[in-house]
Amino acid sequence: SGCPPGQPGRDSPCLPVMQPHPGRALSASQAAALALDALRQDLLSCLGRKGDSLADLVFHLGDGQAVLAHRAVVEARIPALFYRVEPLDETDPALLVDGPTRVGAVRQVRVRGLPRVALEALLAWVYGEVVPEISGDVGEQHERPGLYMEAAFDLLETCVACEFERLAALLRHALLEALDVENFAQVLRESHVRRVPGLKQGCLRFALHHFDELVERPEVFMGTLQELLQG
Repeated sequence: SGCPPGQPGRDSPCLPVMQPHPGRALSASQAAALALDALRQDLLSCLGRKGDSLADLVFHLGDGQAVLAHRAVVEARIPALFYRVEPLDETDPALLVDGPTRVGAVRQVRVRGLPRVALEALLAWVYGEVVPEISGDVGEQHERPGLYMEAAFDLLETCVACEFERLAALLRHALLEALDVENFAQVLRESHVRRVPGLKQGCLRFALHHFDELVERPEVFMGTLQELLQG
């Protein structure tokens, strides 16, 4: 593993860390890359850490769950997100290490339209530019940084709305990389319904390159095509 001993916690994502070659001097670019890797690891170690006394941002999800983060990091990286959330007035002291003594210093917001796995994937990118892996299995949740298809589209929709263009481009690429005959219909439908730019064209290119396979499996996409034509 590329994580330093004891960090991050089991729930935190981890990036591979560059290892210097024994006995060989590092170039300036290699030293800078190592320093950047170390910084990313340090930031990522803050995610999912239990008992974090520095967490001062609480994301409340629609299902009642709460995710802790660090306001300075999130505001510096994706300030537009705060235009898409609903501010709240009361903090649950049980969420905070120092309890009631820190309530006034904590900002809390309600996030709608993002499941926990998608929000955590967004934060993993914010803290360490971890690009989520996409699962082709509908509704199947994987350990972070993996996303099931529906959650990936939820996150992509948020990225498009908030103009997180770089992450949106990376997610579109990841979705197209995960595209196969089994999930082709789902990706095509979600791209159309959510009006996600760039994905329908990718689906059509996939259909052209896998025409014979799709013709042999009409049950996996005919219903979706009829739905799109009627819509």
